[in-house]
Amino acid sequence: MKFFWFAILFFASFAHAQVSVYGSLQTAFAPWSKSGINLNWVGAGAGTCAGGTDEIRMFPDDSQVAVIEWATMDLVESVSPQDHIECIEYLISYLQVNRPAVKRVVVVNAPPAAKGNNFPFPAGTITSDAVAAYNQLYSTLPDQFPGGYVQLADMRGILWIAQYARPPYMNGKYGIIFGSHSSSNWDYFFSQIKGAMN
Repeated sequence: MKFFWFAILFFASFAHAQVSVYGSLQTAFAPWSKSGINLNWVGAGAGTCAGGTDEIRMFPDDSQVAVIEWATMDLVESVSPQDHIECIEYLISYLQVNRPAVKRVVVVNAPPAAKGNNFPFPAGTITSDAVAAYNQLYSTLPDQFPGGYVQLADMRGILWIAQYARPPYMNGKYGIIFGSHSSSNWDYFFSQIKGAMN
């Protein structure tokens, strides 16, 4: 019975947990100071998930929640869905084995991309089929790591707005970068992550 109440109190404390983020450069550029998330560390790279696996070793020992966001650059580079998800699984497994303080991993799935941006991504680089294939595999992750260890922050669900990617804050060069620090639409990005933390 004592363990039961301890578990409830621990998971309720995720709102104030030390959070570390690992992913593409768009993650590093996010206005985390406005997020209401207790950010401990941000590690990011300009390449694909596979190109960033070494840096996961820099993940802080005291972080209780990990946020992983790598889908967008892998889509741009046409990494196969299976190769991409194997890389994500590797990162999660690494944290599970080597960072025991991490009690929850929040994985950000692939947002839709649009061709209506001012700086379109290369024609054919990202298709709705590729996004759907990525997200089908993302949906299997929580079951592979039972006990609530992995939760998805779902970035698919917001309405189309002309001249922007979907969600509309993703208005950068490739149709998927989340936008400037002044964009109030970052609220959606952060709310999805916070929802997966709780």
